[in-house]
Amino acid sequence: MEANLATTNLLLGIMAAVSLLEALVLVGLGIAAFVLYRRATGLVVGFQQRVAPTMARVNAILDDVNEGEGRDRSCRPRHPKHDGPRR
Repeated sequence: MEANLATTNLLLGIMAAVSLLEALVLVGLGIAAFVLYRRATGLVVGFQQRVAPTMARVNAILDDVNEGEGRDRSCRPRHPKHDGPRR
């Protein structure tokens, strides 16, 4: 009966060690995922800061185009045949 308990205790010890190792690996993976998240967030913020001036210029150009298009449409008479294709 004593031999069976020694074997059982050995197997339980191995299982406990493996469980501890798995827990450490999971904690390490969690830390690595957090670090990668922070790096990705930093890259996105940097990209947004570099693109913001260009987007402001593009939006200003589009606003000018839309204003000019609105003036152009208000000057010409509306006719059903010239409003474009029906959808």
